Amino acid sequence: MSIDGPGLYQDDTAHDVRSEFKKLLASLRDGAQAADVLVARWSPMLADNDVECSFYLALADTEWHLGCLDSRTSRIAMAIIDSGRDLARWDYSPGFRRKRKVVLDRLRKQLIADQPAPRIPRVPTPFQTPWAVGDVLTYATAGNATYVLAVVAIRENAGSRFAIADVLEWDGVSSLTAHWAQSSNVLGGQRMLTPFRRHDLPAERVRQLGRWRTAEALTDRRLFPYTLVRWDSSLDRFLTRPR
Repeated sequence: MSIDGPGLYQDDTAHDVRSEFKKLLASLRDGAQAADVLVARWSPMLADNDVECSFYLALADTEWHLGCLDSRTSRIAMAIIDSGRDLARWDYSPGFRRKRKVVLDRLRKQLIADQPAPRIPRVPTPFQTPWAVGDVLTYATAGNATYVLAVVAIRENAGSRFAIADVLEWDGVSSLTAHWAQSSNVLGGQRMLTPFRRHDLPAERVRQLGRWRTAEALTDRRLFPYTLVRWDSSLDRFLTRPR
C-alpha cells in the first residue's frame, strides 16, 4: 500500500475503495449491496491492519457523503478510530500523527452527524482514444506552431484506452514512414496523451497525415519510459520549451 501522507485519501487503498464503491453503487443502485460486494472483494486483504483501517475509514466517509452509510461500516470505522489502531500507524512521524488525529476527529464528528440525502453517483464513461498504433498526426499549438505526433502504442487502464505518441522533427517533405523508422525520440521522449475535457486532441488543431498499413514496423522499436501529459497547455509547453 503506497502512502503519500496522513490525509484520508493519501494512500492507494482509500483511493481505490472510494472509486470502486462509487462504481458499484452506480451499477447496483443499492448502498448495502454495494458495500457487501466491496467487502467480499477485499476480504482476503482485510487481515492486514493497515489495509483494514484505510478500507473502512474510506468506505465510511464515501458512504456518508453519498447518503448511504450503513450500521456495519459505521460501527467498524468508529471502533477503528476510538481504539487508536489507525492513529498508531503514524507513530513513526509526530507531524503526520498530529495531522492524522485532526483527520480522524473530523471524520468521527461527520459519521455521527445526519447524512446528506441519498444519491447515486455518475461514473464517467471509460475514455477511448480515436487513434491507433501507426497513426501519424500533425498538431498545432495555441501559438500555431505545428508538430508531428506518431502513435507508437496504446495503453489500457480500467476500461480506458490512451495513445502514446512520439514527437518527431519533420521537414514537411520527406517520407514520414522513412523518417519515423529512423528517428528516436528526437524531441525528448514519448508522451501518453491523457484526455482533457473528454477529448484526446482538439479537432480544430489536429490532422491525420496517414497510417501505416500494419504496425509491423514497430515490433523492433523500443518503447521508452513515457510521461503523462494532457493535450491542452501541458502538451503545448512541452513542445515549445527551449532545447
